Amino acid sequence: MQSKILIFSIAQNGYEFTYSKCIKSQQLYASKNSYEYVLVNRPSWVHSPKESAWLKIPLIVKGLNRGYEWVVFIDADGEIRPQTPRIESIEVPEKSIYLVHGHSGRINSGVIIVKNTADAKEFFEQILNTIEIDVPEEDKAPYENGHIIHHAKKSRHVQILDQRWNNTDNANLNDFVRHYTGPMSQYYKKPTFSQLKVRIFRFQMKVNMQIAKLSGFYSKPHDSLKYRLEKLVQHCQNNFSVFMSAD
Repeated sequence: MQSKILIFSIAQNGYEFTYSKCIKSQQLYASKNSYEYVLVNRPSWVHSPKESAWLKIPLIVKGLNRGYEWVVFIDADGEIRPQTPRIESIEVPEKSIYLVHGHSGRINSGVIIVKNTADAKEFFEQILNTIEIDVPEEDKAPYENGHIIHHAKKSRHVQILDQRWNNTDNANLNDFVRHYTGPMSQYYKKPTFSQLKVRIFRFQMKVNMQIAKLSGFYSKPHDSLKYRLEKLVQHCQNNFSVFMSAD
């Protein structure tokens, strides 16, 4: 029987080695609460971190279309703490998109919790439809984060959760998700040999790319981010059934 709640993370270009402790905490939390958990680690290599960052948006939509009542995205560098309550406990009437402000005082897209409603689907589909359109200067942030900030301002379905759900700057907080980015990154202790594994992995990828170039099989990525995302989503659907259409 399919779980009603899907949690997923994305770890490409060696991130699954660097943040294996965080990923393990996510898996444990999902198992403890009988949630579905998927680590998107294929394709293992993408040309740009922009692609990995944006990939969460279409995959959230695919998860909602699959029929999950809740879809949760957590960055690979997000550690779910043992005291974290169940996802359903955050529900607020008339709200379906749950986000948290980061250390900048603006929304940080490292934790996105979504209740499956038509309004939630429309919110993320609108973000995808404007992927090639710049957001206003005041909303700009790396990759997809600026688009989420911009669209969240206009949505009455967004609920801002307290910092415990995406803690990026307070090491003393009794938090639920400790996100090792920005000020919090200094507190993450990388697993033994993880960086060696990353260096070996990236060296192998470079060698494979050079072989492909010499063999005539390598071509530069298409200029359109939207096109590259569509190809990545197809790859994910082929490897992870949770993102396939329900029918």
